Amino acid sequence: MTKFISEIASAHTGKISLIKKISNLHCGSNSNFLKLQIFKTKNLFQKSNKKYTNFKKLEISFKSWFEIINQYKNKTKIILEPFDNESYKFCKKFKNQVYIKISSSESDNIELILDALTNFKKVFINLSGMDLSDIKKILFFLKKKKLKKKVILMYGFQAYPTRAGDLRFGLFRYFKKLGFDYGYADHSTYGINNDVINVCAFAKKKIKCKFIEKHVCYDLSKKPNDFITSININDMNLLIKKINRQKKFKKFPFKKNISINEKSYFLNFIKFAYVRKDISSGSKINIEDLIFLRSSSKKRGITRLNLIGKKFIAKNLIKKNEQLYHSDIK
Repeated sequence: MTKFISEIASAHTGKISLIKKISNLHCGSNSNFLKLQIFKTKNLFQKSNKKYTNFKKLEISFKSWFEIINQYKNKTKIILEPFDNESYKFCKKFKNQVYIKISSSESDNIELILDALTNFKKVFINLSGMDLSDIKKILFFLKKKKLKKKVILMYGFQAYPTRAGDLRFGLFRYFKKLGFDYGYADHSTYGINNDVINVCAFAKKKIKCKFIEKHVCYDLSKKPNDFITSININDMNLLIKKINRQKKFKKFPFKKNISINEKSYFLNFIKFAYVRKDISSGSKINIEDLIFLRSSSKKRGITRLNLIGKKFIAKNLIKKNEQLYHSDIK
């Protein structure tokens, strides 16, 4: 049976009262899970990044999150999605009461993923934006049968909105072949429409996704953050009903190749290496010298996966706070 996830994302616009309004309506719906995104802006962007100020306005304090989670943890099943290590450590306080989702910003953080599998009953992992070679590297660490039972692999990326033709539905066949449970995160055009119904019905009935995640907001007419791929929380039951009743639906190809739009998503949401201090030419680059943040660059930088089992030397002087690129190392 497919279960549904209400994803608040940043639709709360930084207002605790709005989180509670959406959460209360979720609790009265047929949606199975409420998902909350938790982050510290300083761990996502440098202050010089244009997105820093906007995200800072959306940031909710740990104290407030603590109160919100305690208020709703016995009313619905909750999935917490931390975007950084500090937020993940906060989420661990609720390890016996909630599920955890590894965001695309942390999906290559193998140490964090393995720790989550030790501490949480179920771990959702967002693999959107990753090319197949990187996905294989991540799944290599999860190949043990006892770990697979805890993992739900999620796919579906945000392109404001995302076209169904850009989705790699072929990944779900790969996940199934490897013995993982999996789910689809929808980012179709806002509202209840044929696009969202068709692709979600396809995900449920043809792909056999065990989970379908959908962005929700309180009032689409006010155009809150992420409204472009959301539905009103009051319409969640209607969406679920239409998906379940859909008998004829558009069939989509099982693509495996990553689209240009998904590559753009990767550059915007995945974290890349920045140096914490000046690194002189010819010096060894240690993991302790790096911090991983989202980038404003259109060029692919160094990810955590690039560093696994390898040693790098700086080709030239790399100054503090600069992003690290492949052309900088040897």
